[in-house]
Amino acid sequence: MTDAATPELTPAPKSRRRLFIILAIIAVVVIALIAGSYLYASSAAGSKASDYDDDYAAWKAKEKPILLAATASVPHGTYVRKNASTPKALATQKEGCDAVADSRKKLADAADGLPKMATGGFLSKVSSDYSEAGDKSARREKTVRAYVKAATSALAQVERDCRWNIGYNASGVAPDKLWDSSDKYALEPGDTEPGGIFCGKGREGCVSSIAKKKNTYADLRLKAIKQYTARNLKYFSADTCGRTSYGAACKVFRQAYVGQNRLQAKNYRYVRTMKSSVNNPKLNKNNNTYDKLVKSNGPKIRKAVLALDPALRKDKDVRNYPWWTDHFLARMGAMVLADLKDERAAIAKL
Repeated sequence: MTDAATPELTPAPKSRRRLFIILAIIAVVVIALIAGSYLYASSAAGSKASDYDDDYAAWKAKEKPILLAATASVPHGTYVRKNASTPKALATQKEGCDAVADSRKKLADAADGLPKMATGGFLSKVSSDYSEAGDKSARREKTVRAYVKAATSALAQVERDCRWNIGYNASGVAPDKLWDSSDKYALEPGDTEPGGIFCGKGREGCVSSIAKKKNTYADLRLKAIKQYTARNLKYFSADTCGRTSYGAACKVFRQAYVGQNRLQAKNYRYVRTMKSSVNNPKLNKNNNTYDKLVKSNGPKIRKAVLALDPALRKDKDVRNYPWWTDHFLARMGAMVLADLKDERAAIAKL
């Protein structure tokens, strides 16, 4: 029995060796491409993060002061303390109210211009700078969005209030002129007229004993009351006054003013038809009845207004003059903006 011959090892064919070399070259190229792409992506991501930082710094320098200024205070002139119905005062109020509307637009523009960075994705995985910039962008966007939403709502309320107040103040101009013009047909305190009528000091005025003066006085007063009813009272309806900071108190105002206007009209119709104002007990009774009504309405209006916010009780002018619209709405505007302190603090930290 003979052993089988052991075969000799032969070198690999040249074609196989070439294949190995080609595959090795391809692998090196692929690795190089991957590494290059990674380095390029990392560099590009870092560049984007740097650009974002520059854009945000520019936005912050320009827009952050605008954001904070928009809710710093109710613009000067939006409300006036005296002679609110004069042309100059009404123009000043309009300028202030327009500034409130402009602040709302500036808020929206500033928010729209806020630079943003995408979060997640491939670039955030190849660059920590990009990932960090994306996270900062998301936090900043959330802060700005929350502030702008709250500030826009607050400024919208301030604008509703001041637009209403301008209309209300203007609505009294014509009837006020009629009312004031009637005074020259009445007796001044301390005056005496034929027939023995004497107007006591400390009174606003007295009805003349002269028929022509008496009738003209009554006619002008009735015309003024009619205009007050047609123009002023509409500002205390639910769909106008109800949208202002007076809110639920509007109903009380309207009920009070409707009652007062009706009684006043009734009284001046009597003045127009009465034969004499001298020693006229009914005239005195009518005046006393009206005075009592006005006096009884005061506490009702005060209670309704003070119930709107506990902080109002600390304001002496609101307590004493709850029907003084300019002061009340200015106070409410300041309170509405003060409620933004947390959102403003967050913007200040940006």
